[in-house]
Amino acid sequence: DELIALEAMYAEEDTFRLCESSKLDQLREKVEEWQIDEDNQTLMLAIAKHVPISFTLKLRIEGCCEENDSFIALMLLQISLPPKYPLHGSAPDFHIVWFIVVDPLETCNANKPLETLGYCDELKLKDTIKREAEGQLLPDPCVYELATTWLSEHLKEYVTLSPHARK
Repeated sequence: DELIALEAMYAEEDTFRLCESSKLDQLREKVEEWQIDEDNQTLMLAIAKHVPISFTLKLRIEGCCEENDSFIALMLLQISLPPKYPLHGSAPDFHIVWFIVVDPLETCNANKPLETLGYCDELKLKDTIKREAEGQLLPDPCVYELATTWLSEHLKEYVTLSPHARK
């Protein structure tokens, strides 16, 4: 179960948060009951109609800009798993809740607002993530591969520095 693996990988950090609306405990109970009685059509239907599972991942990606690889991107992703994921070829939906690019070598005075040094082309990034999942990774679980490995290697292709960051 990919969610168990993600919970274990990020257990020590405040990085992974399962959304309460996912009602994962209820789903696990239904699945356990169904495994005991696999002919129970009512349970099978209840599992199929369960609300989508969603969670957030807080990421820190170093070297996120081609123009300045000392910059760091901080982002919060909300990830929703489609029904029957990952078996039926539907990729998870990645939504950027917040995104900011910072320079760890600069200081920001307490009386100054924190401004991002770069912007992410979320639509292009989401489209590419979906194509990557559907073309390369599915039907295997793919959230970890996409959210950590792939994003770390490719985010810089989707980040544009703001004018005040180009010194």
